[in-house]
Amino acid sequence: MPILQSGSFNITGLQRPGVYVDVVAPSAAVLSGANTSILGFVGVASWGPLNKPLIAGSLSDAVAALGPVTVRSHDLSTHVAVAALQGASNFRLVRVSDGTDTAASFTLSQADDTADSTLLPVAAGAVNGNSRLISINPVAGTLTALYTGVLGNSISVRVGPGSRKGTWKLVVGISGGIPETYDNLPATGTPTSATYQLTGGADGGVPSTAALLGTDISPRTGLYALRGSGVAVVSIADCTDSSVWTTLSSFALSEGAYAVATTPAGDTIANAVSAKSAAGLDSWAVKLLLGDWLYWLDATNGVTRLVSPAAVAAGELVSLSPEQSSLNKALIGIVGSQHAGLSAAGTLASYADADIGVLESAGIDVISNPSPGGSYWSAQTGHNTSSDSTRNTDAYTGVTNYLARSISGGMGIYVGKPVSTSQLQNIRSTLNSLLSSSTTAGILDATYGRPYSVVCDTSNNPQSQTGVGIVVASVTVRYQGITEKLLVNLNGGATVTVAS
Repeated sequence: MPILQSGSFNITGLQRPGVYVDVVAPSAAVLSGANTSILGFVGVASWGPLNKPLIAGSLSDAVAALGPVTVRSHDLSTHVAVAALQGASNFRLVRVSDGTDTAASFTLSQADDTADSTLLPVAAGAVNGNSRLISINPVAGTLTALYTGVLGNSISVRVGPGSRKGTWKLVVGISGGIPETYDNLPATGTPTSATYQLTGGADGGVPSTAALLGTDISPRTGLYALRGSGVAVVSIADCTDSSVWTTLSSFALSEGAYAVATTPAGDTIANAVSAKSAAGLDSWAVKLLLGDWLYWLDATNGVTRLVSPAAVAAGELVSLSPEQSSLNKALIGIVGSQHAGLSAAGTLASYADADIGVLESAGIDVISNPSPGGSYWSAQTGHNTSSDSTRNTDAYTGVTNYLARSISGGMGIYVGKPVSTSQLQNIRSTLNSLLSSSTTAGILDATYGRPYSVVCDTSNNPQSQTGVGIVVASVTVRYQGITEKLLVNLNGGATVTVAS
């Protein structure tokens, strides 16, 4: 007798007497928590495709895909280096340009081609579509780097006798990369050895704000290339243009992400507060840092230089659990700031309590030293840019996005199924399971009783509503508060009586 899959047959249509095994899937799905570790950066690089999110798990991955850490504005590898120090290890990186970038190339002379006129067509057949480094135009005799950028100038192409007699070998290498070898390519002449060095590759200039933001139509570019990439935190590298802040908010809200931005380097508190107000930025989806840029030892280039505080904060946020705040979390690799000076110089200038109070009231954070817990660098407010005191912490953004993305990513299995008692029960069970596991994981907390409730039954799904295809699940969740001000009541004195 047949084994059947539940829902794939009509029970009233069974004709022959016998045993039928109906394999039934678990009634309620189990939701996996959304990944909150993915960090998206948009910026410039010396290699790699434009306007495509590249995956990197470390600085070495980023360098291999985009080129080395370079001292310049908007540099992607710099941002990865700084964020990785804070624990970030899951990147989506979008390279943009100003349109003046060029690809390195080399054009063979007539003499180069005379040894075997079939070498270029044969080499092109082997290389094109397979190489990660070059393409070959056999008609023009041109070897061209696959991507624009100065890293292409380190590409060399060596030709010579192959492993088998009467064949060619082609070896394509790039600085810091693994060489590609194309061996035993058919030869009609006598193979000879030669090396060709590609030149003329350029990164281009500083992209405009429009290029960094990009376009939200297919094929998407710039920031919008990160749509659907799963980024939990996103930042446009070194972009201090206040005109992008509300656009960042819209993007972050639609993607369930937390956008991090900064005001210009060397900014004052008064200017930052004024710029935020003028931009109309008031969003729990955006974290804005005061432009007190940070000193970092760039080991690649052997210099101590300023980097964006947004890069540091973004790296920290993706390394934290969703319910955590960036407030008072020790940051790594910072050796000074514009306001405080360099640590090596001795005493650091700190912000007055009134300064931090003004920033907190305005919805602006700053990275400084000392911190409430000691002499280390950390975010001083842990707030986003919302003026709503119930939604203005990093933790509100983190938990809200985590729950929303978890629910959005897994509840679609119930769409298209008939409304029934079991359907409503399964929806409720799935949501309760997610919230229960979140409580176990510490994202939610039961100190004040169960921190969630789910209603999905006939009380909020009358027939008039379900009859037109609408099913409602009402989810209520209590988040954990963040300890921002700790008040210790000290009652001391020689006449004080201490109860045992």
